[in-house]
Amino acid sequence: MSGTKKNIIIVLPFFTLGGAETQAYYVAEGLLEAGHNVTVIAFEKKNGSLIEKLEERGIKWSLSNFDLSLVHQSGMKKLSRLFKFGRFLKSFNPDYLLPFTYYPNILCSSVRFLSGAKLCFWNQRGMENLGISLIEKIAKSHKPVYLSNSIAGAKFISNRHDFHASKVQIISNGIEAQNPKKDNAYWHQKISKKEGETIYAMVANFFPEKNHIFLLKAWIRFCKNDLNQEKKLVLVGYSPDGKGLNEAKAFVYDNKVSNVIFLESTDDIIGLLKICDVGILTSSSEGCPNCVLEYMMYEKLAVVSRIEATQEIFGEDYPFYCDLNDLNSLENALQKTTDQELADEWVQNNKALVLQNYSIQKLKSSYNQLVA
Repeated sequence: MSGTKKNIIIVLPFFTLGGAETQAYYVAEGLLEAGHNVTVIAFEKKNGSLIEKLEERGIKWSLSNFDLSLVHQSGMKKLSRLFKFGRFLKSFNPDYLLPFTYYPNILCSSVRFLSGAKLCFWNQRGMENLGISLIEKIAKSHKPVYLSNSIAGAKFISNRHDFHASKVQIISNGIEAQNPKKDNAYWHQKISKKEGETIYAMVANFFPEKNHIFLLKAWIRFCKNDLNQEKKLVLVGYSPDGKGLNEAKAFVYDNKVSNVIFLESTDDIIGLLKICDVGILTSSSEGCPNCVLEYMMYEKLAVVSRIEATQEIFGEDYPFYCDLNDLNSLENALQKTTDQELADEWVQNNKALVLQNYSIQKLKSSYNQLVA
């Protein structure tokens, strides 16, 4: 079928605009541009922010009724539902299944034969701290083609599934500069930005591995010890069950912190970043963090946790690393952001780095070659 139109099914956990979903959108766009039929499937709408982008671009989407909570439950119910999910995928007459993230990976790989797809990819995006379920064992036995957006992800899945990491194809995330949807005045009002105020932001869904409380503890110390500038922290992201967001809000309330703003996930991250000065990511587990690439592209100084995924981007000696569980380390990294000369130098270094290594066209081309 080389050179012919393929039916490609991209499978996501939710129709939100997290990092993986954003990358999946770029991939879907590239496959559509190459002339393929593309449908994006997810298991829950959640806030549905991705659906608008798909419809604007003319990319088809559909909702599966498989309940993801069944994966780790005992009993035969999940196997009957898994069979139905396979039949659901078969209705799209797929040539290729292209899941993103853990649950789509295990579900698609486990029903590949039932779906009729010629090939299923396993697209490793992070490092899941989960036991290996029966469905994952089935998925592994069906020998999907492994991809990852990082060397760290490749090492993780090869250890988990007991094969050599060299068998994983690395396709780095891609990013391109885009125009914001809303102007600066909108975002100034949204976060009540004051004249001369320095804005710090973390774009990260409220998952445990993002360590929002760790950041907030260091933020309190930073603000107490640096009285030379007006500053504000904006935390923007989706909270699937509300727990992570509520914990962060409770911490802010209990500690009487007045310069932290919470925003729900938005499809105009670019507009928000335009009025920010510093981007933060205190994650303990990442593949290739999309928000960090956005910080770099839009010339915001990036303060990041020192993990394998960020070291792939910045190398060993980046001056704005923090060590996880070390409040002094994060406070010091935040304090360094007030050195304007140092900050300006690394903003420009990071912009050059992201343009060189994380091209959107390279991302699209790599996925197009997979299905050629």
